[in-house]
Amino acid sequence: MESLQIFFRYYWPVYYFTSTFLHLTMYLLIYKRTSKALSTLRYFLYSSTTANFVLATLGFVTQARNVNNKVSMGLLCDGFCKFIGPAFCFHCYFFLLVFGALTGLINLHTLFYRTQRAKCLDIREAIRKTRWFTLHYMIPFSVLVVYNIPQQDHALVLMETKSEHPDYNYEIYEKFGGVANSRNFYANYQYILLSLTALYVPIIGGYWKTVAMKKLKSNFSNTTSDQNRRMFEALIKGLNLQVLLPCCCYIPISLLFCWNKYSGQQIIFSQYTLAFLISLPCVFDPMIQMYFIIPYRTAISNVLARKWNVVFSH
Repeated sequence: MESLQIFFRYYWPVYYFTSTFLHLTMYLLIYKRTSKALSTLRYFLYSSTTANFVLATLGFVTQARNVNNKVSMGLLCDGFCKFIGPAFCFHCYFFLLVFGALTGLINLHTLFYRTQRAKCLDIREAIRKTRWFTLHYMIPFSVLVVYNIPQQDHALVLMETKSEHPDYNYEIYEKFGGVANSRNFYANYQYILLSLTALYVPIIGGYWKTVAMKKLKSNFSNTTSDQNRRMFEALIKGLNLQVLLPCCCYIPISLLFCWNKYSGQQIIFSQYTLAFLISLPCVFDPMIQMYFIIPYRTAISNVLARKWNVVFSH
């Protein structure tokens, strides 16, 4: 096997175990430690945690490697989806793309809701203004619809990939397939829309974070405790950090994917980066939430302090 194949064979099990542990911890914290002041946020947290866990699972199931050809794109999957067949790997791969966009939009939705709560003292008005944001979910839905339109020929992709890249080691990938025409309107539509979403989420999220922090300072009454003030400010900062993650993960994916697709040259490491980087926020998102949502941070600190005392008491 190639060195990168060996590395990712070790990476993915460690990644998925870590991600599963963090998401199960988040479910427990949401259920047990969400304060009354953050009760309406619970629904966003459940949605975000579930979408992230599904994304992590899809990354582990596929462990995809993208190999661009003159016309097609090979999906070389080393996850257990390869034992089911190329069609199953193909569907899992596109759900991976969809959930990558979906998780970013859910985090942005949460930040937008908190911004409206800071601007509107009436919670019903904030909820009403937040409803229009649901139109954003047409983006991943449209990608899901478009990818089903063109017919796929996995046998053709297999032959073209092996013909154009005879020096690659294919023995671990079983009978793979991929996208029969990666340069048609449907493929370009998906690529452009997902790339624009990766740019839109952090840019608009940074703006809403600024608005929310200003409104928090002006709209808090004198009776609001310092504890609640700090809790809401920390929450906004954490949400902003979550929506900025696409700058570090999704934008490099778009640039590397574009280079491999249209330059005619293959950067070997970049063939692994789509599944790797698109699922990487699934590890960081729970840790950000555990730190910036103060009741969760306090609960974890208390547990660790008790464990520490038990260890040193012996």
